[in-house]
Parts: sequence; structure tokens; C-alpha cells
Amino acid sequence: MSRVLQLSPGVAPYDATLSLMLGIVRLLRAQGQYRHFDIAARHVPRGFRIPGQGIVSNRVQPLDDLDIKKYSAEDVLIYHHGIASDAEQLIRHFPGNRFLVYHGLTPAGFYLPYNLTVAGRLERGRRELERLASAFERAYCFSRVTEADLREAGYLNIRKVDPPLQDVWSASTDQTFEPRAEVADSPVVLSVGRIVPNKNHEPLIRMLPYLRRLHPGARLIFAGELRPGLERYHRHLMDLVRTLDIQNHVAFTGLLDAKSMERTWKESTHLLCTSLHEGYCLPLVEAMVRNKPVLYLRYGGSAAAETMDGAGVGFYPADFRIMAELISEVHTNVDLREQILRTQRERLNQLQPAEMSLDILHQISRPGGVSD
Repeated sequence: MSRVLQLSPGVAPYDATLSLMLGIVRLLRAQGQYRHFDIAARHVPRGFRIPGQGIVSNRVQPLDDLDIKKYSAEDVLIYHHGIASDAEQLIRHFPGNRFLVYHGLTPAGFYLPYNLTVAGRLERGRRELERLASAFERAYCFSRVTEADLREAGYLNIRKVDPPLQDVWSASTDQTFEPRAEVADSPVVLSVGRIVPNKNHEPLIRMLPYLRRLHPGARLIFAGELRPGLERYHRHLMDLVRTLDIQNHVAFTGLLDAKSMERTWKESTHLLCTSLHEGYCLPLVEAMVRNKPVLYLRYGGSAAAETMDGAGVGFYPADFRIMAELISEVHTNVDLREQILRTQRERLNQLQPAEMSLDILHQISRPGGVSD
């Protein structure tokens, strides 16, 4: 039976890239053409396992341990790119069909003031993307932002698709869309994602004092991993919180397991995103699935507006007072809130999470090989 190998620069618990990889596994398995699924990465946490997901040996293999000789021309490689992985030779020597899933490269400038190593890996990742332009049968991306990167790097056979969001969709099982559902007395604003510079957390912190003038019980929660090596950025945010004297009303949760994250979603009333760079904004979809109003910054380097496609509330610029007033209006105006939630449900119904896996199977099965 043919195998599917997925490669990534790195994996981490509850990581969006890993969720997408597992989504591809489930979709391809459902088609019945493949039964053996391997995942390998350059950086793997010690002892990290993923039981119950149908992955061979329930583990992610370190790239250095991967035996490329066990793969044949009947097998498929899906490479996920978002930072340097130093896997170019392995990719070029893979004997079967090869596909790229491009998640987007954060511009290195965001990291230069805080971590030169990460900035360097991002620059190397951009050069790797260019060198690999001829290595894949087709490249997949999730937004116009990432499609532009691929075209600039020299890719020709590109398809923009919706990401395989099975992990996200499974959270909708217990969600009910009740009209006129009660909300908390005061807004609990949630930001989801790694605490990294391109996420642009400072406007959210500066917004909170204005929101608390309108709603004295308002709180702000940052749910995401405090990445090692970015201590200067984290200190900057903590210092700002203390300067504004809101430390009792702002929470940095760190990395949460699935149950804790679900409790945080239930506690929140709004999702707010002011990111300056996103290849695709998965937390916005997670919020829509959980029937939370989404407010997001419309910015050229971020795919947030494309992810929402007219749903939610987009704004520009990230003015602290305007953000506070928008949140207050959505929180207190029941008719507006219900209208926003309705457009978000309509947006969810438009998404096609099986699109990429079906296209990969179609490309492989075409007479004469993969199409241009």
C-alpha cells in the first residue's frame, strides 16, 4: 500500500501546522487510496507523540532519522513550508509525487529587534522557497498574501484552497447557535496565537483602558505560547501592562491544552485580531465555529480580511478608542451582534476543507501525470 509522507520544519502540541497535517491525513484516509501516513519534522519536542491519529508509530520522526529509501515512486510527499527546514536534498531525492503546502513566511524584520536567530531562519526559509520552485508538481496556499509570495519566488503551478480544518470543525459538535443568546455583563476579549512580534499585541493592551471606561469589568486574555528566545518582546508587553496599571485585568495563559483552551473560548465574548502578517488566520475560523463575534484589523500583509471574506467586523487603523467603541457596540447591541454572527455562519458554510486533498488525488490520478 502506498505511503504519504508529510514534512515540516517543526511541530508542537496544538500547533496550527500540525492540525492541518492531521486534517490531510483524515481526508486522504477517507478516500481509501492511502493507509500509511508518516510525519517528519526538523524540530520535534522530546517525547512528543500523537496517538489515535493514524500516524505510523504514533510519532513524528526527526528528519535526521528518516530513511528516504523506504519510499517508492508510488508514494506522495507533502511538504509544509513556513521557515527554513534544511530539507532540500531530502525533498529533491523523494522518488514519488511532491506537493508543497505554503503556510507563509513572516518577514524577518519583525524578529530583528528580538531574536536574530529566528530572523535568520526566516530569511533562509525565503531562499529555500525560491530554490525549491522547480521541485514540486503543484504548490498550495491559503490566501492571496501567500500566493503572491509563491509567484515572486518563481512558482507557476499554484492553487489557492481552503485549509483542511477537520480539527477546528470537530469543535463545532457541541456548539449551538441560539438566537438572542445571553452574553456576559462585561466584555472578555480574547486574542489567540503565539506571543510573537508580527501578531502586534500592543494595540490590544492599549485598547483595554478605554474599554474599561465603558465597561469597568472588561478583561483581556492572550491565549498562546510564550515562545523561548523572545523574552525581550514578552517583557515589553508585560512592562506596558504594568505602565497602564491593568495587570489585574490582562492574562497571558501560555500554551493551553485542548480542554483548557475550550474553557477559555467559553469564557470569552469576542475575538480580536490586530496581526500585521498572517498567511491564513486560523483563530478567526475557530472563533466563528464557536459563535464568537470576530473583530480584525484590515491590513495588507495579513490574510485576516480574506479569511473572513466580509464576515465579522473589519477595521483600520488600529486606533485604541475606536477598537474599544467597536467592542462595546457589538457587546451591547443585540441586533448588531446577531447580524454579525449570522454572516459568520454563512462564511463557515462557504469553506471547503476537503478541497486540497481531493485536488492532490486528482493530480496523481490524471492520465499522463500531474497537470500544469
